[in-house]
Amino acid sequence: MKGLAPKTLAVFDKVSALGSIKGYVLVGGTGIALQINHRLSEDLDFCKWVPKTNASHAVSVREIETELKKNFEIVTTNHLSFDQVDFRIDGVKLTFFNEVGLVCPQFTPITFTENILGVPLLLHGSMKVKTLFERITYRDYYDLFTLLSEKHFSLDELLNASIQYQPRLNYKMIIKRLSAWNLIKEDAGFTHLSPRYTVTTEEMGQFFVEEIKLLE
Repeated sequence: MKGLAPKTLAVFDKVSALGSIKGYVLVGGTGIALQINHRLSEDLDFCKWVPKTNASHAVSVREIETELKKNFEIVTTNHLSFDQVDFRIDGVKLTFFNEVGLVCPQFTPITFTENILGVPLLLHGSMKVKTLFERITYRDYYDLFTLLSEKHFSLDELLNASIQYQPRLNYKMIIKRLSAWNLIKEDAGFTHLSPRYTVTTEEMGQFFVEEIKLLE
């Protein structure tokens, strides 16, 4: 399957058979890479949407862990909260997390395997924008750069979808963050992910600035 690093592909094939992942969707860079093959991705991030944080909505750690240990020799578990658990399997990080209190727009799931479903690219973009306010990394910036430069959707569509997804954001906040290329450190290890584009943070930032000008 295109878009996955070799070690991740090996884990992906086994994880796809797990019944405990039903109800989750694959998101993050991997969910994007499987659709547009813009770079290789190493981690697997599975998400579900819940109204609030409590035990009844918690990630099903024991159920998932039990299935993983039946399929992999060594499974390391890091139970961070009701809403997130990280597993380490054969050098691959496998995360299950809740998006809490956000209203996910209706969408038609994208089928990768029988048990692994994905989300449309515009929803990926909205989630990436939200992530830029939690952390700001080269890989997240690159993913948004690729989605916009290849015209999978427009900047205006991204702004509207992002604000609908996270109402605490507004146009000015998002535009300022997209323009803040100087806050992002170059990722020396990114080249081993075979990116389609070799671009600096400044080059991506200038692209966003030009796109923003078109909205004025």
